[in-house]
Parts: sequence; C-alpha cells; structure tokens
Amino acid sequence: MSVRRSGLSLSLLLCFGLTTSAEAQDALPPGLTFERGLVLVKDLATITLADHFVYLQQADARRIVEQHWGNLPDDGILGLILPVYEGTPHDAWGVVISFTDDGHIEDDDADDIDWDEMLAELKESEAEVNEERKRLGMETLTLIGWTTPPHYEKETKRIYWGKTLQAGNAPLRTVNYDIRVLGRTGALMLSAVGVEPDLPVLEAAMTTLLPHVQFVDGKRYDQFDSDLDSVAAYGIGALVAGKVAAKIGLLAKLGVILLAGKKLILFAVIGIGAFVAKRFGKKKDVV
Repeated sequence: MSVRRSGLSLSLLLCFGLTTSAEAQDALPPGLTFERGLVLVKDLATITLADHFVYLQQADARRIVEQHWGNLPDDGILGLILPVYEGTPHDAWGVVISFTDDGHIEDDDADDIDWDEMLAELKESEAEVNEERKRLGMETLTLIGWTTPPHYEKETKRIYWGKTLQAGNAPLRTVNYDIRVLGRTGALMLSAVGVEPDLPVLEAAMTTLLPHVQFVDGKRYDQFDSDLDSVAAYGIGALVAGKVAAKIGLLAKLGVILLAGKKLILFAVIGIGAFVAKRFGKKKDVV
C-alpha cells in the first residue's frame, strides 16, 4: 500500500515524537469506533492495550489506511493501533496488523542465523529490485541496516526487529519496527513506521505491545496438529528475510509507493527470490 497524504506529511509530524500536538495533526474522520483495553483481532488473537493506545477493527482500520491516508484497497489489514495524545486518538503514527497464513512456521533454525550476514546478503540482492522499481516509475528503496537486530524469543514464539531504509532522495530515512508472533497456522504481523527521529517512540510503543499479544485458544503455536495443519515452506530466517524484502518500507509516509495493492510484494520479490531460496532453501514440503 502507498501512504500519501495531502498537506503536512505524517513522517514530519513524527519528528516531534510523543510531544506532537493535536493541532499539528490531521483530524481523524468522524464515526470511528475506538476500542480500548483488551481487544480481539478477528478470531485470531487478543491484544491488551495500555491507556495511550486505541484499536480500530478491520472496517475502520481500512477506512483510515485506504481513505484517510490514501492507499489502495487491502483486505489483508485486520486492525490498526493508534496513539492517544492528551486523551484524544490521533494518526501521528500507527501499527498495522495483518496475518500470514502460510502454515505453521517451525523455529529450529532460529539459533543458527547470522543476522549481520543476512543483512549483507539482502543489500546485495536489492540492486535488481531497484532496477525493476525504476522501470516501473517507482522510487528506489535501500536497506541501510538494522536499528534493532532481529531477536527471537523461543519461549513466547515472538520475533522483533527494526530496520532503517532510504526511500529515493528523501531527506529523512524511514524506520520500520516489526513484530511477528507465531501461531498455529501462521504469524500475526504488527508493523509500525516513522522516520529516524521517531525510533525511540516506535520502540517504546512496540516494546509495550510485545508481551500483550496472545493467540486465542485453538490458534496457539503449541496447538499445532500435524494431522490437520500444514507446515510453512520456510522458517524464522526466511520469515524475516522474505518479509524484509517483500514489505520493505511498510507504510512509509514520504510519498513513496509502498505495498500498493500487493504490487510491491511482487516487485520486491523480483531479485530476492533466488536469495531466499539459496540462503535458506525450502524449509520442508507442506503437509
């Protein structure tokens, strides 16, 4: 999806961090239903929100992302977390929630991954991707590095990481902060974005959310049933590498075309498919 806004860019608003004023932000559209406290993400998971967060269910989340922020339709959006400033919800930044249902993701490769090596290989693979993006009239996207190297918590089945990206000649670099929570048949994805000065804000927000995301009974990782459920064709390494490549710059707010109607996923995969296959191979056949 691309995030384009008229007037003041959201990413510029984010430079002010948690002190961003209500007057500096665009007013949210009327008629939204904000949920607080314990919220349900479809029929998959629950999130317990702190007082300075609100949640929008799928219809309202898509209304913000697609209409208010000017993106193409994306039915993969399940919900949206927004911050609360001085008691009022605002769109200074957001955490978009979706789910990948590629199957049960086994984590036996997690301890063997060299994240610095992966970063170097991802950087080498992006030249071809950017050539294709330029051919299609899109700005280039360059992965600068990890702001927070991927960290996998084996007991809780959660992985999180931050990355810095350069979108074309934009004056500020984009920062993405991602959480993936493994479940029975896939991974719940929480993705936040800002620019480099926003990193402390995003890290604090995502760190607050991290321990409070739980799959509902029947959807948990330990409830995998090999007789009923398929196994993903990739493990932890490809979950990060593939999603970094495929979702690079999710919701970047500097007028960059990103994830437009799933198209970026296809564009970004050009040139990185071979990298993922070579680096990780096929995890195992789907059961």
